[in-house]
Amino acid sequence: MDSKIENEEDILMEIQCSVRGEILPIMRNFVASVAQKMGFSRDEISKIEMSVDEACSNVLRHAYFINGASGQTPKHQDPQKGHMKICVRAASDHLQITICDKGLGIKGKPYKGVENIDEFLNKCHGLGTYIIHKFMDKVVIEYPEGKGTTVSMIKYLHSQT
Repeated sequence: MDSKIENEEDILMEIQCSVRGEILPIMRNFVASVAQKMGFSRDEISKIEMSVDEACSNVLRHAYFINGASGQTPKHQDPQKGHMKICVRAASDHLQITICDKGLGIKGKPYKGVENIDEFLNKCHGLGTYIIHKFMDKVVIEYPEGKGTTVSMIKYLHSQT
């Protein structure tokens, strides 16, 4: 599945910001305003907002740690050390949001989150990725070696998800 969409008629906006909790509502509102201008329904906009919030929250929680070894849960985070980039591409028939960080990334097998709510109740983690996959039409999560994580999400206009 190709996560890149190239079209000269698309509108591309990029924001790079520090990883801080108070930035999350700004990112949600920004993406929601683009989705509204594109003609998405209120229900679809809510799904887009929640997906963006979950992806950005994962950057905040997992990408940049102090004294955190792979496989361990670090006790401290330093959001001043990390940045994330959000790219929003508004095309004629869809909205693509790509969120990138340069954090620790995931080593080994790609993390997929839970497959259903029962699995979440047993594991107590992975719900954000589940939500993103349920609410968006296409999701590509990449873990380039030593380069953090990239989450690309597409929502088509008038989709039925």
